[in-house]
Amino acid sequence: MNLATASAFAAKLVTWLQPTCQRCEITGSIRRQRPECADVDLCIIPKETIYQDLLGHVTGRQNHAWLFIVNYVNNFHRPLAPGQKHPKILAGGESAGQRMTVQLPACQLDIWFATDESWAGKMVNSTGSMEHNIWLAQRATARDLHWFVSQGLARLDALDHHGIVPAIHDAPRRARAANLILPAADEAAFYHHLGLAFIEPQNRELPWLKKTSTPACET
Repeated sequence: MNLATASAFAAKLVTWLQPTCQRCEITGSIRRQRPECADVDLCIIPKETIYQDLLGHVTGRQNHAWLFIVNYVNNFHRPLAPGQKHPKILAGGESAGQRMTVQLPACQLDIWFATDESWAGKMVNSTGSMEHNIWLAQRATARDLHWFVSQGLARLDALDHHGIVPAIHDAPRRARAANLILPAADEAAFYHHLGLAFIEPQNRELPWLKKTSTPACET
């Protein structure tokens, strides 16, 4: 899709999903203003119903955006226009907290589920580019940090003190539970932890990274 077409689809999808979300933003190649976009990426904080037992312990959560998409795909029956595809969940349909990839009639949609606490990191991750994210992860390591893309940045010494090995599957959850994730209210705060000024989305591409020296970006 060209950028104009992708942006139009994205705007419609934001309106479509808005009733099921607390927050919903367009990310990916559209946010980076790429001339051609393969899909639509949205970063959202979904509305949730939280279930508790008699002692107040959380026993379950219902992600309204995830449920809305699942029901849409499972109950889709209308005729398709020429060139359109039948809706299908390509990935993430088994868990309400996973990134979800959905084939919609007109385009592919990637949904990145976030919380208030993980929002900044998820916005950075879902905006990309891949090269930009690798560059940030390497910079985090050089500054004795680790970037859990599902949660945020944590200090390696703090993880080690708590016996949390970053490569282990449940490490992000344990780091969050132990309050080891560095707070970041927005992307600017996330970059600040890495010693960087905010990088505009359209600059998060390999050519810009190659020609821009690290000190020029630093705060």
